[in-house]
Amino acid sequence: TKDSFMDKNPWQKGLIVLGGVFMNMVLAIAIFAVVYTVMGIPIETDKVKIIGIAKNSPAEMAGLKVDDVIISINNIQIKKGNELTEIVNKNRGKKITVGVQGIAPIQLLARENPPAGEGSLGVVISNIEMQPIRWWEF
Repeated sequence: TKDSFMDKNPWQKGLIVLGGVFMNMVLAIAIFAVVYTVMGIPIETDKVKIIGIAKNSPAEMAGLKVDDVIISINNIQIKKGNELTEIVNKNRGKKITVGVQGIAPIQLLARENPPAGEGSLGVVISNIEMQPIRWWEF
């Protein structure tokens, strides 16, 4: 027919093809905007958050919970996971005091020889949080 793609001039065909490419890019940007608005992006924070606790570990026995934020070890402020690891490793086999945001300090024994794949406290920590961003912040 007269309106079919095959009957168009070369420049019109080029515009149609470029229009398709352009719309694919617009769709991709829209999808990324929705995903980042809903899920967020990983942001490094100055909080050391517990994201996992090993069974029968000192942390579990002391009552630490997933999502607790550790603010100090032996009254030394910590803001990074490696600071916590360093202090705990220096105190293996000793009682340590863990300051947790919102509750009283907790005392527990840092294991001297933890099981394979676990640390002295038996916690998995992170200082990365998923923070949603709004489409108007792009």
